[in-house]
Amino acid sequence: MEKFDFEDEQIEQEIKKLEAKRVILQLPEGLKLHV
Repeated sequence: MEKFDFEDEQIEQEIKKLEAKRVILQLPEGLKLHV
């Protein structure tokens, strides 16, 4: 069970990273420089 919990945790973190990248890509060019 612990292994599955750990994998779920990793998957959630990967999803958060992808969402953050998507948000950054949607920002106007001027704002990207500050990220």
